[in-house]
Amino acid sequence: MIFLDGLDNLKALAEVQVELMCDGVMFAIVEYDSIVWQISSSHFDSYKLAIGTKVDDSSSILDAINQKKITHSDIPSSVYGITMKVTAIPILDKNEHCCRAFVIILPKIHHIEGAFTEIAPMIAEMFPSGAFISLSDGTKITKIQSSNKFDISTIKVGSEINKSSIAYKALHTAKIQRADIDSSEYGCPVRLLAYPLIDNESNKVVGSMNIIRPKKNELDLHNMSETLENSLASISATIEELASSSSTIYENQQLLNNSINDISVLSDEINNISSFIEQLANQTKMLGLNASIEAARAGESGKGFGVVAKEIRKLSDQSKSTVPKIQQLTNHIKYKVNEIIKESEHSLSTTQEQAASTQEIASSIEEINSSSEKLAEIANSL
Repeated sequence: MIFLDGLDNLKALAEVQVELMCDGVMFAIVEYDSIVWQISSSHFDSYKLAIGTKVDDSSSILDAINQKKITHSDIPSSVYGITMKVTAIPILDKNEHCCRAFVIILPKIHHIEGAFTEIAPMIAEMFPSGAFISLSDGTKITKIQSSNKFDISTIKVGSEINKSSIAYKALHTAKIQRADIDSSEYGCPVRLLAYPLIDNESNKVVGSMNIIRPKKNELDLHNMSETLENSLASISATIEELASSSSTIYENQQLLNNSINDISVLSDEINNISSFIEQLANQTKMLGLNASIEAARAGESGKGFGVVAKEIRKLSDQSKSTVPKIQQLTNHIKYKVNEIIKESEHSLSTTQEQAASTQEIASSIEEINSSSEKLAEIANSL
């Protein structure tokens, strides 16, 4: 309660306090149903009420006068553009009659809005590519803050909130809203964020904080990851082809090695046949000798048979002399085949190692490709 004889002191105190209130204030005295005195902060002038202004019959100010009690009420933002908190204190005369009230009107500012001037410039510069930050009161933009790297000239204080905007959605859903748009609206791809500002007392949405930031870094990262992914896919396909070719080479080398081993076996068989020919030649020569002896015994009648026996021995000697040459050739073939076998086995081992290494490279490429896909997911989520 305030008593009439102390009203002048209260007015003097109000005149001192009026410019000390950071967000502005209005002090007024209402007598019966009209304003008879008022004083307001300099940046609160647009909201001040003229002397003689009538108070609405349903006003809490009249309740304070009529009921002799302190009352509190809010003036919605639809009246002045911002919500006002009104406190009315009844003024009693010496007989404790009441026909006046001392009124204090304060702008009801969300703590984010109150700190906007100080924190918004810092937040805007914290983004690598800059950001544009704004506040809305539910119907229009009330404050804006650009950064050195990014600004949007089309958004100004007083701009209406578009019903299709995420700020409008945040205001009407009381939930954080996010959206990405292409370069058609702001000249570059951007990420939009809208955070609803909720009054702690009424638990109602009283505004929104909006951030628009370019997505250049995310876009560059996405393009890089996409390029890397495509390159890795091409390399992976080449590696797979190489791995397939290595496997085919290994199989062919294995077949060649088996064929060379078969040649070595055939060389051994040729040597065996040569030994058989040598034995056959020896036996034929013995038969020729026996035939010559028998021809000699037969005398003149065995003379023709002796000539045949001589030719048989001659053929036997020729066959026997050919066997070492065949053995020499087959041994030389076998020597060369053994050298080829060693080289083939080395080549086979190298091909097998190459195939294994190719598989390891393909596996590593697959891991890198997987990381590239995760990198792309991260870029899209930023």
